[in-house]
Amino acid sequence: MNEFLFFAMMFSFIITFITVPYAIKKLSYSGKTVTDIYKRGNPEIPTNGAIVVFFTVIVICASWPLLNRIFNRTLAPNELILLDSIDMTILLVISLFAIFGIIDDLLDLSWSSKLFIPLLFSFPVFTIYNPVVISIPLFGDYDMSSQFASGLSISDIFKLLVIPTYIMVVPNLINMHSGFNGLQTGLSSILLATIIIKCTLDDVYDNLLVPCIFLGGIVAFWYYNKYPASIFEGNIGSLSIGSIIGITLVLKSYFFFGVFILLPHIIDFLMLLYLKFKNLPFIKFGRIDEDGILVVPNPVKMKFLFPYYYKMTEQQAVFSLYFVTTLFCVGGLILF
Repeated sequence: MNEFLFFAMMFSFIITFITVPYAIKKLSYSGKTVTDIYKRGNPEIPTNGAIVVFFTVIVICASWPLLNRIFNRTLAPNELILLDSIDMTILLVISLFAIFGIIDDLLDLSWSSKLFIPLLFSFPVFTIYNPVVISIPLFGDYDMSSQFASGLSISDIFKLLVIPTYIMVVPNLINMHSGFNGLQTGLSSILLATIIIKCTLDDVYDNLLVPCIFLGGIVAFWYYNKYPASIFEGNIGSLSIGSIIGITLVLKSYFFFGVFILLPHIIDFLMLLYLKFKNLPFIKFGRIDEDGILVVPNPVKMKFLFPYYYKMTEQQAVFSLYFVTTLFCVGGLILF
């Protein structure tokens, strides 16, 4: 990996790691807490903590021109990674999702709002991304430059229909596949690290600065979010982290690779659709028994699947889901 990107990642990790304990105290003091139902006594845990990760990303990107030049002059002469229009577009998109996450936490928006409003957030990508060729597994490259009589090209339709849907769907998948301590942040760290590894293997380092900064912050936050969690991420976390995963996959044209590594998240969503189709009630939470073993309502949710058939603690269930996603990520790197 480029040393500048590694430096940015570690800098983000350190700042987030130092800052989160302060956020825990402030959020607890201000009453921004939710109940952890999988712990004895149902303790109140501060939430919306991922605002620390988002703010760290913004601060580092804002100060990057200075940091970059200091690093360049002291350790790596004649090498620079500058923020360009693509990086600024990435920041704009994740900022829109982060703000939407805050609004959702405050107003508890409907599912229709969560599905359709984020479609608008991807429109800035149209100005910087113009796909002409897309690689389809087993079929090879497909040329999208051909035009219809109206003057519209297949690429235009692809940009209008596929890209907004892709960038909107990924954050929602990330948001839904959560609920245990460290589950969402751990899975997101695995996914984002896999995408960065894929870019490294493909020798594609352009516009990886923001994803690398995000990864450093997420991993540091995960340390406090893992079992037993001291802080929760809130919707600002799931939506901003999901958006950086989605937009990175789009800008690198890793559409099918992204679908493959996100298959556990997609299966989780399909399980929800199954419940809706069967007119069965969706039960969001389970509980723990006297021994700390999870008691879940049904197996029709990825986080409930293993605990339904096997006796598991929350921590064991989370690590089993880490393992499943890691298998798909490794498989994706091998197949694609």
